Amino acid sequence: MMISLSGKIRDRIPASASAAPKPCSPPPTTRGSKRGRKPAAALPDRTGSTPAIPEAARPALEAAALRIFRNLEHVLESAYSLGSPDVIVHLLDDVIPKWAHASGRSIMEALLLHERGFMGSTLACPGCEQGALRFEGDRPRGVRTMCGQIKVRRSYYVCDSCGHSVAPLDLELGLEGDPDATGELGFLPSVQEIVGLAGSRMSFPDATSFIKKILPDPPSLRTVERITRSLGQSAQRERNRERLQAYQDPAKSTFPTCEAEATPEVAVVAVDGGMCRMRTASEPYREFKMAVAGRISPAPRLKKEEQPPNVLDKTYTATFEGPDALFELCGLEYARLGLDRAPVVQFLGDGAPWIWKRVRDLVQPGQRLVETLDFYHACDHIREAAHAYFGPDSKPGRDWQKARQSQLLAGKVDAFLRSLGNLARKAGKAGRVPEAESIGSRHAYFRERRHQLNYKQCLAEGLLIGSGMIEGGIRSVGKDRLHRTGMRWSEAGAEAVLTLRCLASSGRWDRFCHSRAEARATRYQAFRQAASRAA
Repeated sequence: MMISLSGKIRDRIPASASAAPKPCSPPPTTRGSKRGRKPAAALPDRTGSTPAIPEAARPALEAAALRIFRNLEHVLESAYSLGSPDVIVHLLDDVIPKWAHASGRSIMEALLLHERGFMGSTLACPGCEQGALRFEGDRPRGVRTMCGQIKVRRSYYVCDSCGHSVAPLDLELGLEGDPDATGELGFLPSVQEIVGLAGSRMSFPDATSFIKKILPDPPSLRTVERITRSLGQSAQRERNRERLQAYQDPAKSTFPTCEAEATPEVAVVAVDGGMCRMRTASEPYREFKMAVAGRISPAPRLKKEEQPPNVLDKTYTATFEGPDALFELCGLEYARLGLDRAPVVQFLGDGAPWIWKRVRDLVQPGQRLVETLDFYHACDHIREAAHAYFGPDSKPGRDWQKARQSQLLAGKVDAFLRSLGNLARKAGKAGRVPEAESIGSRHAYFRERRHQLNYKQCLAEGLLIGSGMIEGGIRSVGKDRLHRTGMRWSEAGAEAVLTLRCLASSGRWDRFCHSRAEARATRYQAFRQAASRAA
C-alpha cells in the first residue's frame, strides 16, 4: 500500500542525499542482478501457501488499515498546518500516541468482527450437563483494552434447562465471572494487572491519578479498588491451593518445585508483625504477621560495624490469618527457594513466643539451626533497663548500655546476665521497687533466651545479628500501604493488597500474571471440550 504524503508534510522532511556516487565509490556492477537485491528465483515462493490470517477477517482488517493510514496523514497534516515551532514535540508527546491508541482500537474491532466466539447453534451445557446451550444471537459489550475501550458483538448462548448463559469470547478473553469479578467490568487481563499493581503500590486515589496518565480510558476510583481487591483474592486462592496441597494430607503433601539453581550456603528467615488500622470499632487495630526468607553467603567479620552479608532472593509472605498460617505459607517459599537443602538455617526475630515455638516446623532433618535474638531488639531492652535505673539520656546510663552491648558482642553472656541481675538488686536495696521489677523482668527475659544471644558466634561464622530485613519489610511492604494517615481497612481488603505487595516485592509479579494466563487458557479449553459433546 503506497501512501502519498501531502506537500506540507514533504516540505518538513529533510531532502535525501544526492544519489550520485561519491568519487571514491566503486563503479556500479553490471553483472547479475541489481546491487542489494536478490534474483527473483531466490525470493521465497508463497504461491499456493496457506495465509496465516483467516480469509474471512481480511476485508475488515484491510479496510481498517486503509483508514488508519489515511487518518495518519490527516493528523500529520493538521499538526504541521499549525506552523508551531515545537510541532515535533507536539507530535511525539500527544498526536502520534493518540493516533496509535485509536489505530489499535480500530484493528481490534475489525479483528473481532470475525472472531466473535461463535461455536455453532447448539452446544452441550457444561453447567448442568443435561440441557443444551442455544445460540441467542450476537450481543454487544464494551471491552477495555490497553488502547482504550472497544465495542464488540459476541455470540451469546443460554441453556434451555438450567438457564446458564455464556459468551465463549468472554471466556477466551478473560472477561468471565460473577457480577463482582473484574471480568464483568470489561477489562482485559493485561489492564487488570496494571491497575492491580498500581492499586497495591499506592493509595487508590493516587493510583487512579497515575493510571490516567498511562491509559487512554482509565477506570474510576471505585473500579481501581475493586480490580485490586479481586486480583489480590486471585493471588490468595493460588497460594491457598498450594497450601492445601502441602499441608492438608501429610501422606500426600506436595510442595512447590524448587526454583534455585544451586544449593544455598545458609538459609535465613526472619519473622515479625505490624499493625494496621481497621474499620471496625470493636477492633480498631489488627496485626499482620510477616516472614522474609532468603539466602546468604557467609562473610565472617570481627565487628558489627563491618558490612554484613547481603540477603539474596528475598521472598516476602504476610497474612492476617495468624501465626500458623504464616508459617505454612513461609514453608511454601522455603521449599520454592530451595532453603530446605541448605546445611545451615538461621532464624532471627524478636522475643515474641509465637515466633520461636514454631521455628522448628521449617527445619529439615540434617539442617543446623541457629536461633538469634535480633541484636537491636536486645539493645532496646538494655536501654529500658538503663533508663529505669539511671534515668533517660544520662551519661552513666549510656556508658552502662555500651558496656552491656560490648559484653554481648564479645560472647560474655554470663557477665552480661550478672550485670543485669546486680543492677536489679541494687535498685531493690535502694527501695526503688518499680525500677527493680522493671530491670528484673529484663534480666528474666534475657535469661530465658540465653541460647539466642550468640552474636559473637554469628559474627565469626559470617551470619546476621540483626533482623533488619524483616523490619524493612514490615515498613516498606506492609505499613507504607496499609498504615498511612486516615486509612481504614476491612480485613479482606487489607489481606488482598498485602498479598499483591508481597508478590511484587518478591519479584514474582510477572510469574503470577503468567500463571493467570495459563489458568484462563485451561478453563477455556475445558469449556470447549465440554461444550463440544453432543447436546
